[in-house]
Amino acid sequence: GAQFAELLNSSYQDRARGYMALLGILAEEENETGAARVMDRLAAADAGLAEAQYAAGVLWQRAEHGAKALAAAERAIALRSGWRQAELARVRALALQGRRDEALQRSGALATDGDVYSLISHAWLLLGEDRRDEAAAIFEELWRAGGPAAGDALAGLAAIAQDERRFDDATRLLGELSRDPQQAEATQWSLARIAEERDESENAARQ
Repeated sequence: GAQFAELLNSSYQDRARGYMALLGILAEEENETGAARVMDRLAAADAGLAEAQYAAGVLWQRAEHGAKALAAAERAIALRSGWRQAELARVRALALQGRRDEALQRSGALATDGDVYSLISHAWLLLGEDRRDEAAAIFEELWRAGGPAAGDALAGLAAIAQDERRFDDATRLLGELSRDPQQAEATQWSLARIAEERDESENAARQ
């Protein structure tokens, strides 16, 4: 952790930006709990900085520690009321804790103003609750609108098609998604999974 503290102190005049950059670095660590603990210690020394608390919360969420993720997100919101990123992090932490009704309520409220990141987050939450028609409607709208959430929306439509065993539709949607370099690895994994499921279906039909 000492090298990260030194990085914050020496490389970033703006500590808020430093924490967001450090979040990107630690999010790549394989030891998810270890990364969260490092950020937690750093954030404790910057208790008045919303970005520090948010970064800790995101890493605790990645480590699947819902209680610590929620506490950190709520500290960030207390420091900067109305900060959308932190509010979305709180929704994800609530869902991780199994508090699904509260997560859906807060998520739906955030999505009412049309913010695309709030909408895509809400759609994935709806899909997790098997409310796929509602999720699909949001994914479809965001995909057709283009913009920063279009790739995630297309991934959502592909996931629904795959889950419903509409393999041709899923393959077509993933083919479009594969043009996005950021989605390439996940797309290849999904296409391989579809090929496996298609083979299993064909084998079952022959028996």
